[in-house]
Formats: sequence, structure tokens, C-alpha cells
Amino acid sequence: MSIAAILLAATFSSLIIFLAYIYPNLKKPIWERKIVSANYLRLRNRASLADDVLILAIKRAPHAWQLYRNLFASYATPWDMKKIYDVLVLGVKTTDNPGIIASTAWCHIEEGEFEKAEEMLKREDVEDALLEHGLNYLPLLYFKQEKYEECEKAFVSFYKKVYINGLEGDPNETNEEKIFADLSPDELVLLVIARKKLDKNWWATAKILPLSSVHEEKNWTSYYKKLLKQKENLKVETGIYGPPEKLFSLREKELNDRIETVKDYLKIK
Repeated sequence: MSIAAILLAATFSSLIIFLAYIYPNLKKPIWERKIVSANYLRLRNRASLADDVLILAIKRAPHAWQLYRNLFASYATPWDMKKIYDVLVLGVKTTDNPGIIASTAWCHIEEGEFEKAEEMLKREDVEDALLEHGLNYLPLLYFKQEKYEECEKAFVSFYKKVYINGLEGDPNETNEEKIFADLSPDELVLLVIARKKLDKNWWATAKILPLSSVHEEKNWTSYYKKLLKQKENLKVETGIYGPPEKLFSLREKELNDRIETVKDYLKIK
């Protein structure tokens, strides 16, 4: 093949790539292009840079609520929560988006500001957003407060709504094996711990998910290993708006509760 033919083929390939991927992206609004760029950077293991791209985009388009949601969902540095909290506060002020408000409430839960979090989470539009995205922040709030009866009640109520609305389940269904069948250990463990603290039959709840399976995200053994890894890597460099020691203490306590409960269930000595 001649050099001219090779150059022509390369030019043709570049044109196809441009028309198929780059040109359609140029026609999108800037906030959408930045989300595409951030997602690409995450695929290239450059998650921190993806965060920076979104934060800069938010400064240029502060009313684009999608930017805040994408940043929070994939935030790369959970040990530096002040940075994302400041961004979310701006998002609440400029968009009043219920999803951003829910994310801000989560930050308040992490910080131990439970009354502020509860006020946000009980807004009707925020409750709808939590249900739509399957985010169990209210049970988590009660769990962090050690209000285990409220945690259990809120947990069962929330996931029954998810089961009915999302899976078109029977509204009269009471079989928890059906209602909680699609949950991950990271979700179900809140109810398991709450019932353990209340001296209820928490073993039956834990048995809804298998000890081990080919699906690593759906069994207790893999989850226990994940928890140990999280504890090994646990660090906090900044508080959300308070001292980092407070945030670290709250995260460590929750992590230890999860580890000890799963350890008891797996009968690990």
C-alpha cells in the first residue's frame, strides 16, 4: 500500500471518529459535555481530575443541577468532604434541586448534624427523589442517631415502597425475602444491625442474602472483606464544616458496627 493510500485511510478513520463521537458531543450543552469528559476520565483512572472538571464546569454553569449530581455520585476523595460540601451548598442555593438537597443532607448526617439533615430529608420533593433513586438516607440518619426502632421502621417502609413502585410488586406483600431480595449487603446491613441492637431475630434478616456466591456484590463474605479494606484505608483530612476528628470518629464507629455484625454472622473469631 502506498503512503498516499495509508494517509487517506487514516484521514477517513479520523473523519469517522469525528462524525460518530466528537461532532455529536459538540452539539450538546456545555454541562453535558463536561459530564461526558468526567466519565471518560474516570474510565482512565483519573477520577480526581474528573472532579476538577466538574467543579470548574459548575462555576461556569451553576444552574445545571446535573453537574452536582454527577459529582456527588462519583466523588473521588471522600477524605476531603469540605470541597464537595461547599459545592453542594452552592447547588442548593442556585437550583433548589431535591437530589442536591438530599446529597447535602447526607453530608449533614456524616457531620453529625442530624436535625439539619432530617429537616431536609422530610421535604416531600426530597422524599420522592430518594425513592426514585433508591437512597436510604432517612434510615441511615436514624441509624447514626442510634434510634434503632425508627431505623427499622423507616427501612422497611422505604424498601417496601421501592418494591411496590419500582418492581410493581404486590402492595400487600409482607415477605421480606421478596421485598429485600435485590438489596446489597451494604444496604441490608443497616436493618440487620438495628434488629441486632433491638434483640430481634436479626439472623433471619441476614439470611436473605447468601454467605457466598459468584456475585461478589451480593454476599456477606465478600462484603466482610470489603469492610476490612475500608477500615484499613479509612482517613479524613477535612471535616465537612467541623473538625476532621469528629467526622473520622463517626465514620469509624459506623464501620466498626458493620464489621462486628457481619463478623458475628459469619462466626469469625
